[in-house]
Amino acid sequence: MTELEIESNRRDLILRPQEQVDELQRNLEDTIILRDFITDQEIDTLVSIYEKHLDKANTKTTGPTTVITRHFKEDPEFVEIFERISNKLELSLDIWGGNFFDTGKPFAIHNDVDYRHDIMPAKCMVIPLTKTSQTDYVYVTEEDAKFYVFDQTMPHGPVKCFKGEPDRFSPYNTPLSDYKHIIGLHADNRQPKLDVTFNRTWSEGLSVERECNWEPGDVIVFDCVRLHCSSDFTQHGMIRKLGLSLFTKHK
Repeated sequence: MTELEIESNRRDLILRPQEQVDELQRNLEDTIILRDFITDQEIDTLVSIYEKHLDKANTKTTGPTTVITRHFKEDPEFVEIFERISNKLELSLDIWGGNFFDTGKPFAIHNDVDYRHDIMPAKCMVIPLTKTSQTDYVYVTEEDAKFYVFDQTMPHGPVKCFKGEPDRFSPYNTPLSDYKHIIGLHADNRQPKLDVTFNRTWSEGLSVERECNWEPGDVIVFDCVRLHCSSDFTQHGMIRKLGLSLFTKHK
């Protein structure tokens, strides 16, 4: 499918009923990090599951190679890991979406919400699996890749944030050049301190709720409606990272 065909098939953003928005905002919680929760053996298991399904992978024009959850979410080894995380959180959750992603490019500001309003998004779980640095780069630290979660939310549908750039392309998410439907936006157009190389105008009005390191073995848990992005890890000797994002709803 060409980019033009994808663009013609992409749905426009439709606003959620206000009662749904109110419920999602009431349930909003702080981001948490389960540090070193995923064992080395479990990391190997998840990487193996990803590699087993590479024949079903999709390489996006925006950079990452992805394998979506419907290909592996019934895998018994995956289910065991997911249930262990859910039990730790003391939550009863189902997976409605997500993917493995292997990328050499940082992600722009986006959320993890579906177009379908019958899906009330709950938690997003981001699991760093690997990070690959240049072989001659000697300054590798835990600070070399960041994951930023913002105070601001977008409950209506999947978006990518390109403030002031109405002609931006996005193959699935609705590209936002106008931030009028973002909840909690600061009116002073402040720009948070981010280690990024994208247009800083895209971050105007946002504030960082949690800054996380990309550490294999951690699990980053936040509300799907929260905007988030990654740092430009390529500026710190990294060439690729592999992770798993799981989008959930309450049972």
